[in-house]
Amino acid sequence: MLKWVIVLALLGAAPLVGGVTPTRNAPSAGQVGIVTILEGRATVIRGLSQYDALEGIRLLPNDLVRTDAGTFVRVEYADQTWLELGPETLLQLNHPAQKRPANRPGLYLLSGWLKLECKSDPPASRSLAVKDLDVADLSGAVVLHATGADLAIFAERGTARLINRGKRGAAPMMAPMTLNEGEFLIVGQGKPASVQRRPTADFVAALPRGYLDTLPYRYSRFEARAATQRNQRAFSYADVEPWINAEAPVRRQFVVLWRRKAAEPAFRDSLDHDLAMHPEWDPVLHPEKYEEKYEISAPTPTGRAGAQPLSRAPTTACVREHVRADRPQQLTGYNLKLLFKFNLVFILLFLLGIAASGYMSWELLQKNAREEVAENARLMMSVAVAVRSYTNQQIKPLLKTQMIYSFLPQSVPAFSATEVLNELRKKYPDYGYKEALLNPTNPRDRAVEWEADIVSRFRNGQAEKEQYGVRATPAGSSLFFARPLTITDPACLQCHSTVEAAPKPMVDVYGPANGFGWKFNETVGAQVVSVPTEVAFARAQKAFVTFMTSLVVVLVVIGLILNVLLWWMFIRPVSQISSLADRISLGELEAPDIQVRGRDEIRTLAESLARLRKSLAQAMQLLDT
Repeated sequence: MLKWVIVLALLGAAPLVGGVTPTRNAPSAGQVGIVTILEGRATVIRGLSQYDALEGIRLLPNDLVRTDAGTFVRVEYADQTWLELGPETLLQLNHPAQKRPANRPGLYLLSGWLKLECKSDPPASRSLAVKDLDVADLSGAVVLHATGADLAIFAERGTARLINRGKRGAAPMMAPMTLNEGEFLIVGQGKPASVQRRPTADFVAALPRGYLDTLPYRYSRFEARAATQRNQRAFSYADVEPWINAEAPVRRQFVVLWRRKAAEPAFRDSLDHDLAMHPEWDPVLHPEKYEEKYEISAPTPTGRAGAQPLSRAPTTACVREHVRADRPQQLTGYNLKLLFKFNLVFILLFLLGIAASGYMSWELLQKNAREEVAENARLMMSVAVAVRSYTNQQIKPLLKTQMIYSFLPQSVPAFSATEVLNELRKKYPDYGYKEALLNPTNPRDRAVEWEADIVSRFRNGQAEKEQYGVRATPAGSSLFFARPLTITDPACLQCHSTVEAAPKPMVDVYGPANGFGWKFNETVGAQVVSVPTEVAFARAQKAFVTFMTSLVVVLVVIGLILNVLLWWMFIRPVSQISSLADRISLGELEAPDIQVRGRDEIRTLAESLARLRKSLAQAMQLLDT
């Protein structure tokens, strides 16, 4: 018997009674969860059957839970740990990927929403896992949302330690880290992990409604009475397809648990159709591919009564000996045509050249695009500084008298710079300029959250003169360029030190609540320029596609021309000389010579063959006489 079948048979030798997979020891009370709240429809898969979930039903280790759209499920444990499942969620009450049971997380989220909250200290129920990531040492409450290759984790209360168990070089990879209370982590396919100080608006808007409510602990109401299973039935391949095609450490367990399902024609056909996604089922579906075949070798005739018994030997050994006996002593090599060899080498060099050219041109174009965007940002900043300087030196003195009677914001350099660049935004709406202040006189200059972070870094000394960064906007990614606004001119304090010192017309316009209390040499805000990156990178991508297409066309044309030249200049005359040599070797000494133009090596070869033919003809005449 084959090795894999023996292993599977040993693993699956224990019988399955009533469709439930037996365990060595009965689960303890701390391992049994009770469904205390069910809104909508949920299904539990246990062993070889599935049934509808009800309030009061017990959930055991290794159970699979599936929720439909619009469903909310709360499962509570005796140690005051509970978990809440949102809509369209797939969860296993165990995780088989870890080899050491002491570190095994108690839950595995395949997709959907999950909120886990712990009140006490049981290690088994304080940790969980998603694809390639373990959430361990949880204290408090954590909310997870898994969709395909994307994962969002929010530490609602307490802390959680995150451990990446993906393969080295796989994406996403990150070092072990601790997620503190209130922090929000986003992990995406091929993207680095990003920790934020608060969850995004999209995440909060998509939260299941039950996650926002404070629900009472209801375990004691269902502890004494257990609900019976309802609508128990066999599951189909479609019911468990996401689990069978999950990551390898998770899906391997089902080869043993559901091996009997392979005997069902529909289930087997579906497994075979998607075999590339779960190759561990191949020994179960096609055991004949893994069997070692034997044949009985023929005995040597002896003509005696004490003949040798038949001996058994593996087929592979017999074939090896047969091949060794019939194999020629010298290898002649592949009979490849010269033109084919040339094209093989040319295609290899063609692919290497395309790959190298594509990599270098892509990096260069991307670098140029980034520099173009940064240069546009610096240009806008220079325009803003020029307008501020012009206003301060040319406009403000002209309006000095009028400012005694009424406040004119056009005399303020910041106002003039903002207004001038707002005119630019009418034609280019994705470009932006703002003098973001923490305590502004004009409310429109108040810094929003991400601008306040920039100002804080300037104030804390984390950035000295300039800051660059890229952020996501509804119109696409945008590069921001920021410089600090520091009070270095004592004249600024005439309007912004105290309400009493400020011009009364300005106070009448903007009020006494904001824009005061500034100090000399204090960084009160930042000049922030925003420039879209999509245009420059789209232009770079278009140039890359045009360049690569042109390069491929040119190389293909060169390859065709080289093939024609190679055939005309070398292969055609060599083939003619080869044909003539064959005729001479067969005794046709009267065959005409080949006329080759030029004075290259091909003509020299043709002349040598002609002299050889004449020499053979003379030798034959001498032999005849």
